[in-house]
Amino acid sequence: MTSYARTLRLIIFTAAIVVCWVACCEAKEQGDASQQSAVTVIGLGHMGSVLAKTFLDHGLKLTVWNRTASKAEVLVAAGAVLARSPSDAIAASPITIFSLTNKAIVRTILSRPEIARTLKNHTIVDLSTGPATDARANAAQIAAAGGSYLDGGIMEYPRSIGHVDAVILYSGSATAFRAHERTLAVLAGAQRYLGEDPGAAPTAYLALWNYYFVALGGYLEGVALGQTAGVRVAEFGSLAATMTHKLGDALADVNRRINTKDYSGNQAPTDEYLDGFEQIRQAMIEKGLSHRGVDAMIGYVESAQKAGNGDKDIAILFRTIGGHD
Repeated sequence: MTSYARTLRLIIFTAAIVVCWVACCEAKEQGDASQQSAVTVIGLGHMGSVLAKTFLDHGLKLTVWNRTASKAEVLVAAGAVLARSPSDAIAASPITIFSLTNKAIVRTILSRPEIARTLKNHTIVDLSTGPATDARANAAQIAAAGGSYLDGGIMEYPRSIGHVDAVILYSGSATAFRAHERTLAVLAGAQRYLGEDPGAAPTAYLALWNYYFVALGGYLEGVALGQTAGVRVAEFGSLAATMTHKLGDALADVNRRINTKDYSGNQAPTDEYLDGFEQIRQAMIEKGLSHRGVDAMIGYVESAQKAGNGDKDIAILFRTIGGHD
């Protein structure tokens, strides 16, 4: 056999190996995709129904269950399968999303004897609201049955589900998150994984919504006070953009101070804020407005003063609240 012939045979043999390898990879990917394409949603309230529809819109095979079966009619008409029971719903897919009122209800469902038999090699994702203790208890129960658990916190209203910038927090089994990351990304393009502790996501969820709603309350108080002087709501909203920018700068500075333990009052000591806060409260009292937001800030400042921190930056209120730097 000539050298040319041997070379040609080697090229053909190598090409055949490559083709077989590519085919195997494609088959594996298709198998993975088929596993990823099936999902169950339990709970079809305002949020759960949107989660379910989003999966359907992305072509996933969807199984649903809800205590009131009539809530599933629209989804079934669109191609979803209505399971007869929670255990049937969980068994239908490798991953089940719970979207119920709270984690205590999820615990009640998971505690049913017939459920335990369906959990092995299945992943449960609980997007219901509740404390970290419930998340950890659910995780332990599911792990004992041979399943995997992820807890989640939806940082969105239903209208934002499925958007590329939507955020859902997850924590729990890292293996489960990696396995179902693409499926979960259908719901929120900017999802965040916070680590193995199942309690991390529900705690961060509550903390972030606390920040959001306290800030929203301050804005609404500001709108009401401005209105008493003829500042229209739309105009106040335009003016508030300036403070939104300042808040972003303040958050960066507060984070730096907490991380470095630098609470020097070189910009403005906490003592100097008290008079301004009291003036805000007085203005609201005179106009007959509620002033609970500024009351809280006055209380925090007074506590900081009692602790001897009146000369420190307002970031020192982190310690007053009980935070640890």
